[in-house]
Amino acid sequence: MLELPQLGRVPRTWTRHDKDDTRTVFQLEQAILVYQHRHWMSGGGPNSEVYATIHAIERNRKGGPHLAAGTPATVAGCTAFVRELADRAAFAGFMSPNILYIGPRVTAWWRAPAPARVWFETERAPEDVGGRAHLKIGERSAITPHPGLVFILANEAWHVYAVLGAARPCPDTPLYRSPYFNVWESGALCEGNIERPKQVTPETIARFERAFFDSRFTHPNTARLVDFKGGAGPFWTALLDGRWKTFPEKHLVKLKVTLVDQLRKLEGGRNGRD
Repeated sequence: MLELPQLGRVPRTWTRHDKDDTRTVFQLEQAILVYQHRHWMSGGGPNSEVYATIHAIERNRKGGPHLAAGTPATVAGCTAFVRELADRAAFAGFMSPNILYIGPRVTAWWRAPAPARVWFETERAPEDVGGRAHLKIGERSAITPHPGLVFILANEAWHVYAVLGAARPCPDTPLYRSPYFNVWESGALCEGNIERPKQVTPETIARFERAFFDSRFTHPNTARLVDFKGGAGPFWTALLDGRWKTFPEKHLVKLKVTLVDQLRKLEGGRNGRD
């Protein structure tokens, strides 16, 4: 039998404060101990093995918690525990038709092609990638057309990609580089001081999109943002001047991934700028 204080200070109860000013007290009943062995495979890659045990909580005469003898944590042994957590943590409610994917680490949604106001303040970043053309925009704002967009929130990192047409994207839909300043080559958004929700729900999608379009586009984070003579600066100047009624998709840069490719990549934890 192992006293919990030897593992660190563990509270005996956890209290949930409900919306109606009532409290629900949860008692400590079980503990799972996870043992991990990290090592390098012969091919040079990292690997790890995990062993876990499930322990009941017993009480001493003073009511202090102790770990009882454990049993190996098998799939069957964890099923009830995982189901209880899933029932409480899972999303409950109606799905918005523009939500494309919900996974353990990633949520993706789609914005159909539509106009929106954008804001530029490019004179603040003379040293950024993309040449000097973007400096000609200066401080401007206008309602411009936009392509279909796929927004992805992955481990709190925010990504944005473009898609062709007005149809709802499917797993095999090819992705294009989003034509916006402040977006890295990987699609990750350089958020700066953007204020946006922490989680994606049907109720917060509109707030995410407002936060994106209300941000100040200050600098391109990749040299080939669009396929347009002169680069991103002249392209956005033309958009701001009202040259096109609908977004000119022929100037988008096609990426070598589909929607499902990128979702798998981000679910695997690869959220970098490269």
